[in-house]
Amino acid sequence: MNPGDLGCRIRLQAYATTKIDGFPVQEWTTFATVWAQKIPVSQREYFAAAAVQQENVVRWKIRWRKPYIDGTGKLFDWQECRVKDLSTGISYDITGADDGGGKVELILICKEVSP
Repeated sequence: MNPGDLGCRIRLQAYATTKIDGFPVQEWTTFATVWAQKIPVSQREYFAAAAVQQENVVRWKIRWRKPYIDGTGKLFDWQECRVKDLSTGISYDITGADDGGGKVELILICKEVSP
């Protein structure tokens, strides 16, 4: 993995319960801001994604990390998390994660969220 390729700044978010004025509120909470590489989707993958109506599929490569653990100790799976691109403001739901069998890099497969 070449760290020089990680040129985009993204936020990793989880839908967690926080307390505002003593009341529990569920909202997207940022648990990490990391450098990432946006990997273009090949034509084959694009047409396969369009077949299941996931036209805006994006892959993000980040350094390997564990999924989010909130203050109560709950471990979130990657599919429960979201990526927010800080340069465009677009949010993506994570549909899958692949570490390639090692703990060096992590590929997050995402689809764009409707605003």
